[in-house]
Amino acid sequence: MTTKANTEATETMLENYLRSQGECFSGSRARVVCIALAETDKPVSSQELLFLVQRLDSLVSHGTVSRYLKILTSAGLAVAIPPANPRGCARFELVRDRKQTPEGCTHRHLVCNDCGALVEAEKVGALR
Repeated sequence: MTTKANTEATETMLENYLRSQGECFSGSRARVVCIALAETDKPVSSQELLFLVQRLDSLVSHGTVSRYLKILTSAGLAVAIPPANPRGCARFELVRDRKQTPEGCTHRHLVCNDCGALVEAEKVGALR
């Protein structure tokens, strides 16, 4: 979980990124997507995030969630974890540590080829 200050910092960085790209910033929609993503304790699919977002604002669409996920990953504020198989879907998590980037994530994930279950690699060692 992230703190309110971290969520606000992410929102500010998102706003700055959007403005640098010549895009407008829709604070309320961006805010609920950031808050919902920050409240997750594991990577989520866009559909799972939509469910969480709609608990905060029922008017936000899947298109809005997908658009902000793309923007957040482009801005380096979120990372996308590719699916384990072609039928799977990407999962996303907010960058909680500025060292965590798509190129140098501070932790790794293992994805089951059969069911698509996702677990942090560090937790596997703790299970042994």
